[in-house]
Amino acid sequence: MATTFEGIYNALRGKFKTDIEVAESTAVHYDNGPPFGSDQSPYGVQDPSSDVWVALSMLTGASEVAEMGASKTYRTIGVLRASIFGPLNRGDNAVVEMADKVNIAFRGVATTDFCPTDAPSLSPGRRDGQWWRIDVSYPFFADVIV
Repeated sequence: MATTFEGIYNALRGKFKTDIEVAESTAVHYDNGPPFGSDQSPYGVQDPSSDVWVALSMLTGASEVAEMGASKTYRTIGVLRASIFGPLNRGDNAVVEMADKVNIAFRGVATTDFCPTDAPSLSPGRRDGQWWRIDVSYPFFADVIV
């Protein structure tokens, strides 16, 4: 069980890295990470518009006391959002395929660090600059013991 927000975020990022970034050989941009193509970029992608790539974000909400005692358990709700981008004007199949892979990777998954509050959901596809974008949202809760 995570004891910090950092622990929760790292557990979610770790699962995403293993199941999507590594298993699917997909470039992933993490919150506040270096831009694609920069010297600091670990992604190896110079032109992400030529392939499907993902921007991963975590949004956390309010925490509430879930258990009292010698130590307290605080329950935090949140959403992991995978924004999946693909080249514009090439159809949405590759983007929807990746959305399915994210959905399958997180659907019904509960660990000691996080637990789903609902099934992942997909947003309608839409244009976002030079890309076609679909968001997969995974609502979760996580308990932090202090």
